Amino acid sequence: ETLTLSTSINTGSESIRGEIHNLPGLHFDPHFKQYSGYIDVNPTRHLFYWFVESQGNPSQDPLILWTNGGPGCSGLIGFGEEHGPFYVDGKGKLTANPFSWNLLANVIYLEQPA
Repeated sequence: ETLTLSTSINTGSESIRGEIHNLPGLHFDPHFKQYSGYIDVNPTRHLFYWFVESQGNPSQDPLILWTNGGPGCSGLIGFGEEHGPFYVDGKGKLTANPFSWNLLANVIYLEQPA
């Protein structure tokens, strides 16, 4: 079975669907591109993803797929509390993570189950 992204990423001058330009609580320019959307598993099931480009060399750096999740454990915990590009404080403010995996790699955070 083929998985399809419901977000298309174009390299032309067109507006890129799924690209994140603003985040609540983010008060600085992160200097890397990020995208979010859904992977269609079937017509009624979709997996949410958040992709962050490498802060190094996105076209040459490796790709990491992060998929912790399941009942009671969001895949976005790794994004917001462990190795994502931002830490989220108790008031919703985002600060840069100096140990983020996207310093050296492109990372897809995949939320699951659908």
